[in-house]
Amino acid sequence: MFCLNCGRHNDDGVKFCERCGHELVPREKPQREAQEDSGEAREPVPEPERPRTSGMAIASLVLGILGPATALAGLVLGFIALNQIGSSRGRLQGSGLATAGLAVSGVMALAGILIAAAGIPNMFIAPAFHGAREKATQTSCLSNVKQLNLGLLMYAQDYDEHWAPADRWCDVTEPYVRSQNVYVCPGLPEYRCGYAYNERLSMTPVKNLSSPADTPTIFDATGGWNQYGGPSLLDFRHQGMANVGFADGHGNSLRMVDTGSLQWQPTVPVPGSP
Repeated sequence: MFCLNCGRHNDDGVKFCERCGHELVPREKPQREAQEDSGEAREPVPEPERPRTSGMAIASLVLGILGPATALAGLVLGFIALNQIGSSRGRLQGSGLATAGLAVSGVMALAGILIAAAGIPNMFIAPAFHGAREKATQTSCLSNVKQLNLGLLMYAQDYDEHWAPADRWCDVTEPYVRSQNVYVCPGLPEYRCGYAYNERLSMTPVKNLSSPADTPTIFDATGGWNQYGGPSLLDFRHQGMANVGFADGHGNSLRMVDTGSLQWQPTVPVPGSP
């Protein structure tokens, strides 16, 4: 089953995630419109509570990006958010956002102290602020990609281990990610969705992937809602890097030179291979 906190696929019967240690809670499949052989409709099955992103983690990152004046508040909220996430038993997520908020807020707070104490000219400080903001944007975007990727994996788990249809991937993953803000890249806020889906996965069996860790599912792209395609859509908008989610549940930031080994086309594993 998939871990609701980090997206890793764990063997059935395992109680705690092998990657992050969070408790694994079996998920009930959603109610289907199909009826039982007896002709009676299936009883509705209540959905277990899904993890939500910590609001304090988001606020910490935003306050850090705003600059030295709000950096101290960003630090405080970042520490509180990490503490709450760690003690939530998987009910809260966003540790990456909180960590990014702490890092950016710390840089901004230090910069504010240096400016006040030494009177460093703004021409030297501005590039550092810009770099910190760009890094925070990339980190926030990667968090979005990981959440969307987890939504795709959860959809596949619920629908007979088949990937989502390419032309409706945004629509069918909405119930799994809860907030539409996850579809918006902070570096491309004018688009309702700043990501695209690997069209080669459309409605194919999950078992057809011989190398899930190298197969992209979701990635940075300039398009819109339900955008899908292949490597030509990759958008390296984060300081020359693009965020990519993979079929094994992990996400990463890649430069163009690192994308040559990606496997876009599903291939059935050879019988007997490890």
